Amino acid sequence: GFWDIWRENLGNQFVVIDKLRALIAKQENLRLVIRIHPNTKNKPWQVRKKWSKLESSDGVEILYAEDKISSIDLVRQSIGVLTFGSTIGLESGFLGKRVAVLCDASYDTFSHVTKCNDWDCVDFWLKSLKEKNTLSNEEKSSVFKRALFVSKAGVPFVNHEISLQHWNSWSPSINSGLVPSERNLLFLFYKVWHKLILQLIR
Repeated sequence: GFWDIWRENLGNQFVVIDKLRALIAKQENLRLVIRIHPNTKNKPWQVRKKWSKLESSDGVEILYAEDKISSIDLVRQSIGVLTFGSTIGLESGFLGKRVAVLCDASYDTFSHVTKCNDWDCVDFWLKSLKEKNTLSNEEKSSVFKRALFVSKAGVPFVNHEISLQHWNSWSPSINSGLVPSERNLLFLFYKVWHKLILQLIR
């Protein structure tokens, strides 16, 4: 997903889109599909207006935030994914796709990811997709290990267990006896308790 407020080594995202249009024009048999982040439709009207002005062109298709299309389906149909660090880059690894990130990301050291800090890198990555656009089982395994780390150690999923069914499928199962309303009450209790403790410390 592309956001307009991030500014990275390659420029803000509108600058990046213009540059990508130029790079894609030089590539044979490559088509760029830009998926504007679905959450953009919940942003202020000024932000929505800027993104609505983007138009498709030769070799470049713009999919707007309100378009009824699954980002995961787009990844499945792609040979590679470019992102500004969205979790779609990690999800793309689940689906066996190569990824280029244009800024820092929690997964940018993975073997299926190329971190690009300049346009020469982006150009090289685009050209390399023609030769190698699938992941080895070892590369896929590293992505799944990350998912296991997140679910078990990094940021635990309290109410779900994630099990791998096959390479492109994760099966979440609810393992908590708490209903959502009870979980919400516990979270509210924790917030109030935490605030009281901070007041006492001061």
